[in-house]
Amino acid sequence: MNKKILIIINNLGIGGAERLVAGDINEMLRMGIDVSLVTLVPEPPKSFASVLHLKLDRFRCIHFKHFLDIPAWFKLGRFIRVSKPNLVITHLWFANTIGRIAAKIAGAKNVVSFEHNVYDTVKTGKMFFVDRCLQFLSNKIIAVSDAVKESLVRHAICESKIEVLCNGIDTKPFSVTCDRLKIRREYGVPENVFLYLFIGRLIHQKAVDILIEAFKRIETDACLLIVGQGKDRDMLEELVKKLGLQKRVIFAGIRNDVPQLLMSSDCFVLPSRHEGLPMVLIEALAAGAATIVSDFASAGEVVTHEKNGLILPREDVDALAHAMMRIKNDANLRESLILESKRSAERFSISNHVEALARYIT
Repeated sequence: MNKKILIIINNLGIGGAERLVAGDINEMLRMGIDVSLVTLVPEPPKSFASVLHLKLDRFRCIHFKHFLDIPAWFKLGRFIRVSKPNLVITHLWFANTIGRIAAKIAGAKNVVSFEHNVYDTVKTGKMFFVDRCLQFLSNKIIAVSDAVKESLVRHAICESKIEVLCNGIDTKPFSVTCDRLKIRREYGVPENVFLYLFIGRLIHQKAVDILIEAFKRIETDACLLIVGQGKDRDMLEELVKKLGLQKRVIFAGIRNDVPQLLMSSDCFVLPSRHEGLPMVLIEALAAGAATIVSDFASAGEVVTHEKNGLILPREDVDALAHAMMRIKNDANLRESLILESKRSAERFSISNHVEALARYIT
């Protein structure tokens, strides 16, 4: 009998956890695993649902308008009972909460829940309380990095419940030849101008304000492309205007061509204040990008300083500006980082990720 996996997540809006789920599902299908997906919130206009290879009868949205949406609870419970999955996988706090409860009520024997971030300053006290109460409904809690595991233990999640499984990506799109000039032409960036790239949500966690302040100190023959959306966008655009950088800083919004963006840039910068294990950092390595990251807790699990990237202190504008100028002005350094980046990305393949997940199927 073919083993069945059911994945439950809020939706597949653009984000690291959502990108991982889409990659896992497509790889599971390639490996012949029977997988279904339930989302709990309708899809936004831009979502990774567009890249899924799932058949329609394997992808269902059971919309929870709020936690006490009784009809939605009945629908989800019935779906789990009928589909009889051998493994239920939940992602993100809302889906972890609802998915674990519904799975156990519906009789699912094997539940694995993912934690994607260092949530110390993100989750509320009530959210951590719920996590502590519901941890016993999960057979295992998957932390995407050692840093995430340490955070969970600090918040009273049993260490014996936690296993670390690093994120995985489909590396094939990063091995395709890219027209580096296409994206530059789209945004009017000349071929001879050095292009820095940031990809991520425009929120306080990502420290894009620090990046803009550092970029102000870079020579005029450089541009910064900021890809992503978030509640801080207006504030960041005002900062760009205040610093007189409107002609050199480009806000591109949400895009679905991450491999092409990375391969078209000269340097990828991720100055985050904290992270779990960012998917885009792994993608930057796979693309062979010269990469700069801040020293958030999990950075060293992916990047080795001076080998496949540069690691610098968080919220240090001077250090970031110096690293950005160093990458720009030292072609030999860029080439050595690019070469080692591609090598180091191999261990983060999506096939390795799915094979590790398959161990939890009973």
